Formats: sequence, structure tokens, C-alpha cells
Amino acid sequence: MLGFGAVAIAAIGFSVPVWLGHRYVLSGVTAAVLLTGFIAHVGFTGVRTCYVRAIGRPGLEARYSTVWTVCNAISTVPLALAAGMIGVVGATAGTGIIASLYFVWLCKRAEGLPLILPDGRWWILAAAAASVTVAGELAVLSAGVGGFPGLVLTGVPALVGLGILAVADRRRARGIALLAST
Repeated sequence: MLGFGAVAIAAIGFSVPVWLGHRYVLSGVTAAVLLTGFIAHVGFTGVRTCYVRAIGRPGLEARYSTVWTVCNAISTVPLALAAGMIGVVGATAGTGIIASLYFVWLCKRAEGLPLILPDGRWWILAAAAASVTVAGELAVLSAGVGGFPGLVLTGVPALVGLGILAVADRRRARGIALLAST
């Protein structure tokens, strides 16, 4: 999820204005901010949510959802006044990330579920995939292609970025399979 997110976030901010026109740059930024919050939310809470439901502990999910709702309600108006629409979506994304990390902490404390993150090499590859995506999106943007053809073209750098991560994940999966067989 995190690898897909790194590439998708790098691409979406460019894809929207290429598709709809330069007047929609703010829409692209908005999409990138919201996607950042969504990727963090799903990455941190997806499996944990299923787990706490399966073991009959839905109260943990309810607690983090309450934290998200309250923090979002408190921060939306001040951030909207300070930064306009980006403040509104920033409040939603930021409080979602905070609430998701709170859920990780709740699950660790209540059920002993650890937070497992990829190793340092993976983060370097994710940064490379995102960088390649951004460089490709900048090339598409500078080519001046717009509309639906431009939108299709903005998918190419993202596919290259995802390809970088796929190679890395395949190598890691082989390594895990070798360890499991011994």
C-alpha cells in the first residue's frame, strides 16, 4: 500500500491539471493531499480494523474514529481560514493520519500488534519510484499535452514507478520464500 501510495501521490497532483487544464492546479494539490491521508489511513488501519472486528474488539476502532472526528471538527475551521480549501482537506488528511497512528498505538497496547515497516532499502526504492514518477510527470506537463490523451500519458510515469517497486517486491518475496523453505 505504501509503495502504491508513494507513486500515486506523486502522479495525481500532475494528472488532474493535465487532464482538466492549468486552471485546476489547486484540484491536483487537493487530490494529492487527500490521497496522502487516505494511503496512510488504509496502510495503518486496514488489516488492524479487520483484526479487531474479528476478535470482537470493535471499541478500539470506535475510539480512533472518534478521535478523528473530534480532531477534524476542531481543526477544519481554523485551517480553512488560514489556508482555504487546502486547509480543509489538510485538516481531514492530517487528522486521519493522527487518528490512524493512534489506532496503531491502541492495537499495540491492547492486543500486542506491532507496527511493521519496510526496511531502509525499500524506502530508498520507494523514493526512487516517486522521483521517477515526478520527473516523468514534469516531462508530460512540459510537452503541453492535455485532455484525455494527456491523462493517459500521465499514467506512463506512474507505471514506470510501480514497475520499480514491483521488481523490489518480487526480490523481497523470493527472499522470504527462501527463508521459509530452510
